[in-house]
Amino acid sequence: MKFLKLKDLLKRYNISRFAFWEWRKKLGFPASITPENTRPIWRLADVENWEKENFAKGSES
Repeated sequence: MKFLKLKDLLKRYNISRFAFWEWRKKLGFPASITPENTRPIWRLADVENWEKENFAKGSES
């Protein structure tokens, strides 16, 4: 199972931290996994599923 850190996601989408947190609130970006005493990480599979759902919606309009 592969995981992404916040810096990986910011680079992947070429967005700021602020924009990323807005995506989480407004676009339903997947929740992070935060092991005790560590920084949040995201499952790559969850991120890819979110991309498929959201990019498909964008192409339908």
